[in-house]
Amino acid sequence: MSTENQNPAPPDFWTRLGRTIGAVLRATLRVLFVIVFAILLGAGVYWGVPLAYQRLIQPVQSNITQVALLQRQVDADRDLWQEALASQQQRIASLEEQQDALGERVTGIKADIERVDMSLAAQQAALDELATSVAEAAAGYAADADVQKLVDNFASLEEQVVLAGDVAQQIDTSRYRLTLMQAWQELLRAQMQLSAGNAADARGTLELVADRLAQASTLAPDEEQDALADIQDRLATASARTRTQPILAAQDLENLWYEIDALIVLETPTE
Repeated sequence: MSTENQNPAPPDFWTRLGRTIGAVLRATLRVLFVIVFAILLGAGVYWGVPLAYQRLIQPVQSNITQVALLQRQVDADRDLWQEALASQQQRIASLEEQQDALGERVTGIKADIERVDMSLAAQQAALDELATSVAEAAAGYAADADVQKLVDNFASLEEQVVLAGDVAQQIDTSRYRLTLMQAWQELLRAQMQLSAGNAADARGTLELVADRLAQASTLAPDEEQDALADIQDRLATASARTRTQPILAAQDLENLWYEIDALIVLETPTE
C-alpha cells in the first residue's frame, strides 16, 4: 500500500488530451488578446492622432500665426504713424517759420501806413494853409499882382489836391494789403490747428479769415474782385470739409494760402 501512495498512476489519455486542449485554448486566447490590442492601438493611432492634431495642435498653430500677423500689422502701423508724426512736426515747424516772416512783413506794412498817414496829415495842413492864403489874397485881389498870385495859388492848390488823392489811394492800397496779410496769417494758424487735429479751433479761425476777406473786398481794386470772390467761396467749402474730410480741407487751405500770398505781393496799379 505504501508503494502505491508513492508512485501515483499516470493520467489517462482523456486527461492529457483535456490538458493539452486547455493549454492550446489559453495560448490562442493570449494571441487573440494581443491581436485585438494591436488593432485597437492602431485604430487609436490612425484616428486619434489626426483628431488630436485638429483639436489641440492646429488651433495653437493658427493662434500663433494670427498673433504674428497682428504683430507685423502693429509694427507697420507704428512705422506709418511715426513717419506721419515726423512729417507733421516738420510741417508745423515750417508753418511757424512762415508765420514769423509774416509778422515781419505786417510790421513793415504798418510802418508804411503810419508814414503815409503822416504825409497825408502834412498835405492836409498845407492845404489848410493854402486855403487861408487864398482867402487873404481874395480879400485884396484888386492889384494885378494879387490876381496873378491868386491864380498861381489855385494852380498849386489843384496840384495839392491831386497829390492828396494819390496819397489816399496809397493808403487804401496799403490797408487792402494789410488786411490780406492778416487773413493770410489767420489762414496759416488754421492750417497749424488742423494739422494738430483741432478741427473745431480751425473752423473758428477760418471764420476770422472770412471776415478779413470780406473787409478786403471793400478795398480791393476792380481787377482783383473776381479772384477774391473765388477765394471766399472756396474758403467756405474748405471750412465745411474740416468736419468730414480734414485731409482734403488741409490741401484746400494750403492752396488758398498760396493764392492770398500771390495777391499780397501783386503790384496793384494806380490810376
